[in-house]
Amino acid sequence: MNRYLLALALPLLSLCIGCDVVGETGRSRFLLFSDTQMNKMAIDAYAEETGKYPVITGTKDARMVQDVGERIAKACGRNYAWEFKLLDAPKVVNAFALPGGKIAIYSGILKVTKDEHGLATVMGHEVAHATARHGAERMTDTTIAKLGLGAAALVLEGWDKESEETKGMVMTGLGLAGKGTLQKFSRTHESEADTIGLEYMMRAGYDPEAAPKLWERMAKLSAGKGPGMLESFFASHPPSLERAAALRKLIPILRQKLADEKTGSARE
Repeated sequence: MNRYLLALALPLLSLCIGCDVVGETGRSRFLLFSDTQMNKMAIDAYAEETGKYPVITGTKDARMVQDVGERIAKACGRNYAWEFKLLDAPKVVNAFALPGGKIAIYSGILKVTKDEHGLATVMGHEVAHATARHGAERMTDTTIAKLGLGAAALVLEGWDKESEETKGMVMTGLGLAGKGTLQKFSRTHESEADTIGLEYMMRAGYDPEAAPKLWERMAKLSAGKGPGMLESFFASHPPSLERAAALRKLIPILRQKLADEKTGSARE
């Protein structure tokens, strides 16, 4: 990119960069992409990614995924166009979230979640990725890293123009790679989603003790596993026992927070 193009791009970039705060945690960050832009990208990415496996409908597990998802979505208080799909992938122990409330659960993770409370742990975490706009944050980082500041501004100006390069950047930024392998969020994002997700599941009436227990089961499952999707999951997430310990410390804090809110509402 020549210096003239960069000179034109930087003012556009300065207009697009915005300081944003994650409401539940107070963490500040810069975002290049609006919800409108992210949601439009997510619709196509969601259709492509969920199209790689059959969608399970009409079963007990499918109804559980839908019911738990709707309860968590209601608890988070965001009016998104929520979608919750259960994908027939028994060997895939994973789930993902895209901007605007597009959530998918791979059926392989149900053997670890065990029941609706364990599933609520996963759902709360994924919904938190969506509400905290982690996709937009990662997309911002990916755009700047891959294309440079000047090119980032151009992408912002014409982001919806079709090209394989742009599509690849979008899929990577959203966290979806070409072979169905989910890319990792940063540790900051994962920890933040754990924290926010725990609060969501508690507000939805699920047992918070299920959260650390889920990650303890995940730790056992990871022992001795060979290469593949399961290994990819553990490589892209913080250590499961570390997450379990952090969640156990959070439970009494959040219980007190919710109790204080209830007391305050009763006094009013």
